[in-house]
Amino acid sequence: MTFKSQSVTLNAIKYFILLHVFIGSTQFTSAQSHLNNILKTYEKPYAINWKTDVPIASIGLGLTLSQLFTADHALLNYDYVLSLQNKEVNEFDESAINNYSYKAQKASDILLYTSMSAPMLLLADPSIRADWKNTLLITSETFLVGMGLTLLAKNLSNRPRPFLYNDNIAVEDKLGADGTNSFFSGHTSMTALSTFMMAKIITDHHPHTKLKPFIWATATAIPVTTGILRYQAGKHFFTDIIAGFTVGALTGYFVPFIHQSIKQRRDIKQHYSYDYFGDKIYY
Repeated sequence: MTFKSQSVTLNAIKYFILLHVFIGSTQFTSAQSHLNNILKTYEKPYAINWKTDVPIASIGLGLTLSQLFTADHALLNYDYVLSLQNKEVNEFDESAINNYSYKAQKASDILLYTSMSAPMLLLADPSIRADWKNTLLITSETFLVGMGLTLLAKNLSNRPRPFLYNDNIAVEDKLGADGTNSFFSGHTSMTALSTFMMAKIITDHHPHTKLKPFIWATATAIPVTTGILRYQAGKHFFTDIIAGFTVGALTGYFVPFIHQSIKQRRDIKQHYSYDYFGDKIYY
């Protein structure tokens, strides 16, 4: 991973940290009496199981940190760029080679950072705000796992980006870029992760809402649009985008799903202890 790519990743991580600091601080300034009234009548859809949550968080954090510290920061050189041949690209992906758009790149950046900040909007829902501890834990684990998997894939594959094959771009413009981080699309994966996680949390808290089709359609459309913009920018092939969307969507869906399953098993077994706040933690 090159310096520029690392910079984008670090900016994403900064957004992630600021998001969760904001969530945590907001909860302590909320009207506690209002939340208590909600808790009396509302059944939370999620539960914590430290035997599950500790491994998930540890794996996500370990992957993210290990890939950040072991990434290759060396810039590309002339020999490497000139050695690339269009015939190396499969037929399904080759249409991306001639794409190069700075506007599309900036638009995809806006969608990425907006999507990563969007979970703050969940706090507008009283029932989700009342369940802020589980929400904070789920978003933390989801982002850590998603970042870790994305960085791992990029560092292992070292796939050249499409624009490196573009003969209309000067070699000098290819040397300082994050040229070997094509697989898979981090913008697409992190955007899908965020939108699918939000859609899952909202629909789990409101299982009977008539807005489900709209919620899931929006959760799908945003990362798809991000992927298309990355394609137009010459940053990713179709296979990069498909893989990124798949990994991000699955991560965003299944981390909340795991905690929903814990809650459902708890309802059957009713084994629990109490945490510092006096809430039940099930095992």
